[in-house]
Amino acid sequence: MIDTNQIKSVIYNLLSTCGDVYEEDAPEDQDVSFPYITFSVLGQAEVFGRDIMTLRIDIYDTDADTTAINDIVDEIDSILNRQKHYQAGLSVCFYRTDISDVTPGQPQLRQRALIYEVRIYFGELIP
Repeated sequence: MIDTNQIKSVIYNLLSTCGDVYEEDAPEDQDVSFPYITFSVLGQAEVFGRDIMTLRIDIYDTDADTTAINDIVDEIDSILNRQKHYQAGLSVCFYRTDISDVTPGQPQLRQRALIYEVRIYFGELIP
């Protein structure tokens, strides 16, 4: 059976190399510096002996110059897309399904969304 917290820990550790990361939402009771990253696991299914999850990553910034936010998108994608990560008897592989600009509810914000299919294998082998 999948340990969702273990998967989230792997995701957090990978994303934290790219900037400040929060699960689901940035805390409202703290000063949050821009740009920052949020992630959420949207679904989970078992297919042919492996678990598959959908991962959404959002990057937010307030700078009108989108260079920094686009650099973070590129950095995240190079770390995740089609890459295999091994940790404690678990193999995780990410496949990007979408990158898109998002129009957030606040006009001063810039936002990008990345969607990945996450394939989780137990043991050391990835087909």
